[in-house]
Amino acid sequence: MATVSNAWQVSRHATRLLRLQVRGAPAGASAQVGCLVHRCRLRGATATTDARGFASLTGLFRRRTLRRGTVLEVRITAPGLIGKVVRYPVRRGHIPKGQVLCLPPGASEPQRC
Repeated sequence: MATVSNAWQVSRHATRLLRLQVRGAPAGASAQVGCLVHRCRLRGATATTDARGFASLTGLFRRRTLRRGTVLEVRITAPGLIGKVVRYPVRRGHIPKGQVLCLPPGASEPQRC
């Protein structure tokens, strides 16, 4: 079962992403990260997991400060397997809590697990 490891720095004015990693995914799985708002600097960056199932997504960000209202989404998929989607809604003054969803093979929209 793949897990998403993260670390955040939160102040009254900004939320900053310090670390975003995928662990325990199948070897060669695709880990895609993007935002669900129009004014996001991150547009569908993708990393592939290594033989240990590890991929670091932190380096895919040009600027790691996220605006309030942004929803960061991480999709972990592998051919023929159920994918995992984790969404992090950014709120002012709070560490984002991940919402885990499942992505059936061939589907484009995630569902509850």
